[in-house]
Amino acid sequence: LIIFLILAIYLLLKRIWKRVDAADYKWFLSMGLLGLLSAVCAFVAFNYLAIGITLFVFYAASTLGGYFLGSILFQERLTRIKIISLLVSLAGLFVIFFATSEQAKFFYLFLSALAGFGFAGWQIFSKKISMFVSS
Repeated sequence: LIIFLILAIYLLLKRIWKRVDAADYKWFLSMGLLGLLSAVCAFVAFNYLAIGITLFVFYAASTLGGYFLGSILFQERLTRIKIISLLVSLAGLFVIFFATSEQAKFFYLFLSALAGFGFAGWQIFSKKISMFVSS
């Protein structure tokens, strides 16, 4: 709240406040909901799984989600290094999901992956918003 107030006062004094178009509200809403989904799922997963496994699944899912959303929203192409990292992420997720002692806690592994996808959406949609605001 304090940071918001400081930022709002600064923007009002400098008169660099920009009005958001009504068409852009969907991106703000999507970003907020994905951020909320990510935070809730990550919180629950961290309470029931080892931190290392939870973080790896979270990171791998956010990488995969970033590739997927980037290709859809920004028409990004996969380079050789991106394909290699995508395959390594998929192989790591396969090992985590099917070859660890955490397999009995599949639901929490799924929540960690869902948190990673939500985090990727939160980051990617913020870039989509910055494109609209700056243009």
